Amino acid sequence: SSSAASDVYKRQVEHYQQNLDGTYSLVETENLTGATDSMVTATVKAYEGFTHNPAVEGTLLSATVAGNGSTVLSVYYDRNTYTVSYDLNGGTVGEDVQTQFEGIRHGDTTPTIDDPARTGYIFAGWTPEVTDTVTGDVTYVAQWTPVTFDIDVQVVNGTSDAATAGTTVNYGGDVTYTFTPNDGYVLDSAMVDGNPAALSADGTFTFNACL
Repeated sequence: SSSAASDVYKRQVEHYQQNLDGTYSLVETENLTGATDSMVTATVKAYEGFTHNPAVEGTLLSATVAGNGSTVLSVYYDRNTYTVSYDLNGGTVGEDVQTQFEGIRHGDTTPTIDDPARTGYIFAGWTPEVTDTVTGDVTYVAQWTPVTFDIDVQVVNGTSDAATAGTTVNYGGDVTYTFTPNDGYVLDSAMVDGNPAALSADGTFTFNACL
């Protein structure tokens, strides 16, 4: 009859999204009109971070419309999975510490690791900034600030070019000073932190910044 062809069937298409624990929850219901005994097919939707999975048990993408309004199509969507990596950028962490995590589901908590260490540098965080949850493949790169050495140059019976050469140097760098004795004096010796250091015949000394 004409009335059967215009019946409205509630809950005709149900869309389910995967939870973080692997189960599924109903997130959207479409109430559509379908004629009795006609074939209807669900339209797969696009949800950010999810992909349609037709293999999930309970999936029903097409069916013949029942006259009593009982036809319900079910569409399931799995969470996308991603890889989270940490690039230590010259640093180190403890032995057997995992720095790459695969198969992390969309929206799950971002796995973290302890701050790495690097000789002569101070850990300055990760780039990009670590997010609370995972929404895509990402590599976090360690950032480092070199340790800065402050140099106190003291000269007895002479002068130096410390004012122009500078009195700070970063780890791994060096700075060279030239010492000039006062009239009536000759270059004698150099000391670094109370320890004898080699002074060149031309009155120069190179400080190497290391730990």
